[in-house]
Amino acid sequence: MAMVPTAQDMATVKDARLLVIYVSLYEKLGTKEQAALYREQDLWLKNRRKQLIKLQNPDGGHEVGLDIAAKKMELTDARIKELSVRLAKLGPRPSSL
Repeated sequence: MAMVPTAQDMATVKDARLLVIYVSLYEKLGTKEQAALYREQDLWLKNRRKQLIKLQNPDGGHEVGLDIAAKKMELTDARIKELSVRLAKLGPRPSSL
């Protein structure tokens, strides 16, 4: 039973990591690319939510909560990797004087 809140906390930490990477990437892009990334991320979040809703069981249960948290972490990890690759391709941000 204690594993569900722990898994949910871990998923929250991964979401925070995703946000940091998303913002880092966003800041390196031009206006048009920023708008495109925003739309892409919004769509990704909606699709992730749909996938997580499919795992819900009307009867509830701790196993379901753990499954949802695990799936959320899996999907978020994949998105982190995807955005990290794109961020790395842009190289370091030029320092301002």
